[in-house]
Amino acid sequence: MTEERTAPAGDQAPEGAPDTQPTQDETWEKRMSGLQRAHNTETQVLRDQIAALQAASGQTTTQASQTVAETSQEAARWKQLADANAKALAEERQLRVVETRQAKYPFAAESIGDAGVLISMDEGRLAGLNERLAPPPPSARRVMDANGAGRSLTAGEKPLKDKTAQELKDDLAKFAPDWVRQIKEATGQ
Repeated sequence: MTEERTAPAGDQAPEGAPDTQPTQDETWEKRMSGLQRAHNTETQVLRDQIAALQAASGQTTTQASQTVAETSQEAARWKQLADANAKALAEERQLRVVETRQAKYPFAAESIGDAGVLISMDEGRLAGLNERLAPPPPSARRVMDANGAGRSLTAGEKPLKDKTAQELKDDLAKFAPDWVRQIKEATGQ
């Protein structure tokens, strides 16, 4: 069922002439069609812009992830280098402590022998151990100096010129072992 519309009698075009005036429905359809085309064009432009931005975002994300990966690799390399340097520094410090304590406490270091124990041991204990292990100091040797002053007498001792022959022989017997030992030490025997 189609409706036939007829124009009023005065507005009719002659027969055989094309109808030049569009109807109200046709005008509305043309107007809507134009708006729809404009809307579709705008939508397509926006879709193209969104696609371009997503592609650029993807590139930026890829570049950023590559940059982050490179930076993290470089940071890991620098961390390894710093750890290696810290380890070498700690070893150097321990070596210096060992060398210093070996020079400072030679007898204790020789008897201990282990560098780890030498590092961990308290210096006071090392000093005490070193003192106990040290050989006794050599006795004060009296070397006769021909040009030196004469021996002074201790209280209660007789001068040599007042001693008898027997007292001189007793003195020689008393001082002989010490004198022989001093001679042997001096000559290296």
